[in-house]
Amino acid sequence: MTIAEAHIAFKVEADKNAVNIGMSGCPSFLPEEIDYWLYTAYLSKIATKFTGNNTIQTSFEGNTKRVADLEGLVRTDKGLTLLSETTNNKLTLNDFKSSIKYGSDTQDKRMYFIQGTLHFGSKLANVKLISHENALRFLETYNNKPWIEEPVAILEDNKLIVFVDRDLMTGPYTIDLTYLAYPRKINNQDITSTLDEIPEYMQYEVVKLAADMALENVESPRVQSHPQYVAQLAE
Repeated sequence: MTIAEAHIAFKVEADKNAVNIGMSGCPSFLPEEIDYWLYTAYLSKIATKFTGNNTIQTSFEGNTKRVADLEGLVRTDKGLTLLSETTNNKLTLNDFKSSIKYGSDTQDKRMYFIQGTLHFGSKLANVKLISHENALRFLETYNNKPWIEEPVAILEDNKLIVFVDRDLMTGPYTIDLTYLAYPRKINNQDITSTLDEIPEYMQYEVVKLAADMALENVESPRVQSHPQYVAQLAE
């Protein structure tokens, strides 16, 4: 679906559902406003399908459909350099979100961590994401020298921090990072822009959600029937 087609579908969906706005039907949305609502709905759909905070409570790779929903946004960046700290066992990848450029527009690149593969010397190991609370047990301090069979990691302040056992895993260190990418931002002036990073059936889900969000905002901006997405924006 091209962005032009998405705009047409949005107007059709909005007009069909605008019964409470008035006799004139669907309000007039500027192209930039439609872009905004489409992208807002796009990110919301991706978030709910990846995390499993959805009707069937199934997260990414929880079943075949969830893989099909998002596989077009899965990327792997290989050989990323990890900076080693001299006073502890942390390895740091700065700027986890990174950025990517489409034409003259720059946007965030990485949305969700999926998996990592740590390379050290001629060996490799899988990297598991854990909570900050658990990470304290893996941090090397003056009175704690943990034995770490497999590296673990946390995300903090736009950094991926990996904890390793430096006696078992000697540098230099690099990581292959698999992640869910941010979709390309929607821009009605970019004729090459599409929603093709997700399947066609999901594209229509995005359009319908965008129309619902836009009309709700027009009808009663103080009432939020999509608190799920509001909470995600706040995280």
